[in-house]
Amino acid sequence: MNEHRTTPETLRSRITYLLLLFFVMSLPFDRFYSQVLLICLVIHTMIHLRTERLRACLQPRVLVLQAVYFSTMLATLYTAHRTVAFGFWEKQVAIFLFPLILALNPVDRPGFSKPLLRAFAVMITALILYLYADAVQIIRFYRMPASTVLSGLFLSHQFSAPLALHATYLSLFCALSILVLIDLLHERQRNVIVVLALAGIAILAMGLLQLASKAVLIGLFLVLVFLVPHSFRDRGKRLAFVCLSILAFAGFALLVEKAGGLQDRIVSGLRTDLGNERPRYSIADPRAARWRIAWQQVQKAPVFGHGAGEELILLRDGYFRKGLYDSYLNKLNAHNQYMSLLLKGGIPALAAFLLTITYAFRHAWRQRSRWGAGLVVLLAVVSVSENILDVNKGIFFFSFFLSLLVLGEQPAPGGVKGIKKPRSNHQKPGVVLTTSDLLP
Repeated sequence: MNEHRTTPETLRSRITYLLLLFFVMSLPFDRFYSQVLLICLVIHTMIHLRTERLRACLQPRVLVLQAVYFSTMLATLYTAHRTVAFGFWEKQVAIFLFPLILALNPVDRPGFSKPLLRAFAVMITALILYLYADAVQIIRFYRMPASTVLSGLFLSHQFSAPLALHATYLSLFCALSILVLIDLLHERQRNVIVVLALAGIAILAMGLLQLASKAVLIGLFLVLVFLVPHSFRDRGKRLAFVCLSILAFAGFALLVEKAGGLQDRIVSGLRTDLGNERPRYSIADPRAARWRIAWQQVQKAPVFGHGAGEELILLRDGYFRKGLYDSYLNKLNAHNQYMSLLLKGGIPALAAFLLTITYAFRHAWRQRSRWGAGLVVLLAVVSVSENILDVNKGIFFFSFFLSLLVLGEQPAPGGVKGIKKPRSNHQKPGVVLTTSDLLP
């Protein structure tokens, strides 16, 4: 009898893995694809749902990952705009679903999250190359100098426009991919893999430069200089990595100083965001001005907030009264996830968000996961300047990768079928190797 035949459990596991792979590869593209794949994952889970697996839904780590969604539901009870609030239930449903999908569909492949992350990194690297090729084609067509690529014509949203993807979220994808490739380099690999990983990191770093997201750059600097080095046991390697990271960011700072477009986008843009006045010849409102208006609304209902769906309604009134007409006309949110949560759900909503990212960081730290700890820091830093839980790409990034970090390596019920542990002098014959034996 063939012990390695495909059993129903392993077939289900393979389908789960393929659907997760397709999902992670679809993230940079139109949300239609990722939403369809999420629906496929839900249907797959429902088809194979078994009563004995339902206990997995009540695991504390599953509930922690869903906490933000529960806080949105709670804030709906006292909102004055139920229709808008229920729209957030639909928009944020991935935060509720992904922990359930990974808890109810364990994959019988130890370390399966690594191939998913590496496929994601390869996809993002290829997309950065495509965006550069698109920019070069435009420059050649209009016979512009090569230095134009670092001008405002090809920075930030103009660079990511062919993908119809917000520059900040593509920057987050790039930063996470860099951490994944650094993890790959830390393992013993063949020379060709090392060369390809280094080339990928260089391409992704160029993409970050072109996208010029200030929050992501600050977050990645903190991760590479203060966080990743602690995962190296050898003090020499730790010091070398810190020095290399600082040199890389010093070179980046020098390039920013020399390139006018980058200087306007990063240095002048940061001053504008944190200042009180608009720059000359610009109608954009400073982020700090929106934060002050959001904070005024938070102070009116500091404990439980104003309710889900109230943010834009309250802020637009404040924008109009304070003369922030660009923010008013474009219906801009607070661009600060922490204030947004306080405004809508008060202290319970903010506590739920902080609980989720703190729990995920603690898990990553215990597992010595560089990409996981870096992911949490990036989310925490970017949340200062973006409402990541109001946008599809931010919600999917938050819910999927945190769920993959916390639940991605849980052992499958009954172990890995068809794999036997090698016999030794200290082991009785017939002992079957389980997933928990294979995990570090």
